[in-house]
Amino acid sequence: MKKILFFCLLTISFLITATTIAQDKTTVSLTAGATYVNVPCTAADTLKSTDTIWTLTKSNKDWPATQDVLVKLTKISGSPRVAFSFWGRKFTTSAWVQIGSTVTWYATTTDTTALISNATDNRYREYKMRLTTTATAQKSRLDKLEIKEYFGAP
Repeated sequence: MKKILFFCLLTISFLITATTIAQDKTTVSLTAGATYVNVPCTAADTLKSTDTIWTLTKSNKDWPATQDVLVKLTKISGSPRVAFSFWGRKFTTSAWVQIGSTVTWYATTTDTTALISNATDNRYREYKMRLTTTATAQKSRLDKLEIKEYFGAP
């Protein structure tokens, strides 16, 4: 009986923990010739202490491009601090390469968006964005995630 009770408590604890973790975003694609995508954000994109959200974007292009990625976050509680980074790779079997530098969002009244702007042409076919909380007592929400490609010469 004690084993059954312990197992039930362990299961309930796991379910409660699992529901408080931010979810990864679904994969979105830039169709051939498209240069912009607005990734849908919902209330499930809330970041709490020690959360990470990844999102993957596939780019169907045949020429070099530069990129801008814009993230808008809203402070819900505490003193948020969220590190945002942008990565690219040419093939699904290739290693990820960081594009630009990591940007940290501090949730001040003048700090509501983070932008990573890459001015160097590359030929990446997949991008991923990573948002990681670096403050222990915080809660913030991802409100906007936009990716823009600027095509260079083939």
